[in-house]
Amino acid sequence: MKKNLLLWGIIAIAISACKENNTGYGSTFKEIEHEIINSSPTTVEISEECIAAAEMTEKMKERAEAYRIATHGENGERRNGVYVYTSSVEAYKNAPEKLAARLAVLGFNDIYLSPGKERITGVDTWLRMFISALKEYGILTHAIRIADNSLYVNEAKVEDEVALIQNYNNSVAPNERFYGIAADLEPHTCKGASKPNGLAYEWNSDNNYGIGGANDKLLGLTIDRLEKARNLLPNNLPQLNEAISYNFQIKNDEQQLSYGTVPQFLEYCDWVVLMAYLDNYQSIWEKSKPSLDAAETVKVKNDAGKEVTKSQTVSICVKTAVNDIDNSASIQAKGWNYLMEIAEYVMEQGKNYPSFRGFDIFTYEGIEVMWEGE
Repeated sequence: MKKNLLLWGIIAIAISACKENNTGYGSTFKEIEHEIINSSPTTVEISEECIAAAEMTEKMKERAEAYRIATHGENGERRNGVYVYTSSVEAYKNAPEKLAARLAVLGFNDIYLSPGKERITGVDTWLRMFISALKEYGILTHAIRIADNSLYVNEAKVEDEVALIQNYNNSVAPNERFYGIAADLEPHTCKGASKPNGLAYEWNSDNNYGIGGANDKLLGLTIDRLEKARNLLPNNLPQLNEAISYNFQIKNDEQQLSYGTVPQFLEYCDWVVLMAYLDNYQSIWEKSKPSLDAAETVKVKNDAGKEVTKSQTVSICVKTAVNDIDNSASIQAKGWNYLMEIAEYVMEQGKNYPSFRGFDIFTYEGIEVMWEGE
């Protein structure tokens, strides 16, 4: 592995040296785009080499297969994603291919990745190896950016965030690129010490609802920033998704908000990741259903010109984070079997919704503990 990292480092130097005289990477992106987007862990066979690279116990192999099957629907039509943060990057700092293989055997289609800004600006060898290994399995990587509350008072930072990923993509080969941005603007965190200086509004779940109130205005700003991001995305960074609270749609249905509906987010996002951070499957589904119902109203025309529901626009995400530092529920301590019960229930309930995208996980570090556990 260390030899591989050294080799990639040499390649990185060569690419950097040629960059001024070779700007042809962008023109080759389309050549591989359709091959990648139409593949996934459910259509790409999990090879013996992948299984070996993942270094699993027999119990982990059995669990991975069961999870992969459970989270993709009867015909393998669903997509699922997982959030991967710097803790996992550091844990696998000498083994990016092993981490990629583990994500593949679990059947993840989309990786929402936060590797640390330095790895992106430095066109890091580990990052390039990791994204490339994921793409070999048909897995797409989305950079977690547009996630800082300071963007509420400085919209110019949206341009900086998009440019950060665009510059990285322009510096690497097509198979090493991010495919999109996973935005994580959370207006409900704009309170107390997390409220940026100069922001005129503060979120308050007890007092600040009401159309035209502070919560509503913060959601309006959120959608405004996503619109700006969408308009800035270059051709080699085509996708944008956003993590949202299940309460946004519920409060709109109760006429307590005018901004924050799922259709409003979908004007600028390819899909939303619904943060259903609850600890039992009935509550997870009950709180998620209003967002799916709203997504069903978003229509597009199919190849025959018929108006149909835009497909795969809402992912339901559960929390497996190891360190649950906020007030939302993590199911990590409840173990693997409990996770499987939730996944199977949500997939069964969601199967009749064209807008249902799949079952997401926050975070990989947490699900790995569950996967490896008793």
